[in-house]
Amino acid sequence: MDQAVALASEVGIEGLTIGALAARLGLSKSGLFAHFGSRESLQLATLKRAQDLFHARVFRPALAAQRGLPRLRALFQNWFEWLDRSPRPGGCVILAATYEFDHRPGPIRDLLLKSQKELRGGIAKAVRMAIDAGHLAAETDPWQLTFELFGIVLAAHHERHMLDDLRAGERGAKAFERLISTCRRQPALTADPKAGDPGFQHDRSLNGKPGFPPLPDRYPAELTASASLGLNHSITIRPIRPEDADLTSEFAANLSVETRYNRFLGGGFALTPEWLRRLTCIDFSRDMALIATVTFGEEETQIGVARYAMLEDGASCEFAVTVADQWHGCGIGEMLMRHLIAPARKAGLKTMIGDVLATNVAMLGLARKLGFAVSAHPEGAELKRVTLDLAAGKEQPSRRETATA
Repeated sequence: MDQAVALASEVGIEGLTIGALAARLGLSKSGLFAHFGSRESLQLATLKRAQDLFHARVFRPALAAQRGLPRLRALFQNWFEWLDRSPRPGGCVILAATYEFDHRPGPIRDLLLKSQKELRGGIAKAVRMAIDAGHLAAETDPWQLTFELFGIVLAAHHERHMLDDLRAGERGAKAFERLISTCRRQPALTADPKAGDPGFQHDRSLNGKPGFPPLPDRYPAELTASASLGLNHSITIRPIRPEDADLTSEFAANLSVETRYNRFLGGGFALTPEWLRRLTCIDFSRDMALIATVTFGEEETQIGVARYAMLEDGASCEFAVTVADQWHGCGIGEMLMRHLIAPARKAGLKTMIGDVLATNVAMLGLARKLGFAVSAHPEGAELKRVTLDLAAGKEQPSRRETATA
């Protein structure tokens, strides 16, 4: 298969035939035909092998880097090296094939389309992690930055293999840094320079300020519900509001290291004012954020949150759920997820997906209970991808849950 990838780099996927590969390997054509069965099967197998090589050399090594901008930078450094040092004379087989088959329907185009969407999703995920870590500004658009970063890769590939520019990878790396510099988060201004990291401090002055606008015109108040788990106090689930910045800050500050590790896929984050705004000011026409709260005396406390964000295709969304450590095992996560799935279906979304650490057994178990399919993750064995077909039918409410809108 490695020889097939090298041959495809020279002649293109369209030019790859069983006869040509047999001649290159010194094998019988009939023997290869008996193995693959058809030219198209050979072409599909070759593309899959090229994808495996790409992930092994580019994506998976980047996962060892620190979460955030270091990981995003490592990803593209690996990518530029992949373009520069590839033993394949014609460059990346996958990129070349996307031009060959971009207008030709069939199994090959379907495979390429799926892999390209997953690739862009992986880049956007890395961008979001950099935003979460406070390395990039909270207002950075992950999909726009993904578009521009991928454009740099395409330009570097063209310069290296069409124009034979040996410095194409170096130029690509410089373009990457220049683009990233426009998205870097500016240091937050503090009244006291000795105050330290403002990551989880409560800044009540943010409430009502221009950065924290009032409720949107279409605040989905109908999603508010109260539920009982047999405790002496009720639990309220409702859409998040801008004035919940204090609740969210305190909730995040009290999470254990393990819970943060599971929620943020191995990394921490600083809950800056910019990021607080992003967490609490939701465009409910695209996204959803539900928080679970309890009231002790007259004080409301957040004990969980579940979110989904619509992906670029407009038909799928990515979800996340977190529950305060002292409330683990009480069914809060399941309750939040069932309340989250309902508006996603109502919004016409078709698929809900999530990335879960393979060691997060509790979350994987909850996903299976809710009907999610659990599969291998394209970025490596440390992650699992969970997927729910929202069009498959309505989620049945838990027998433990008695919710009253």
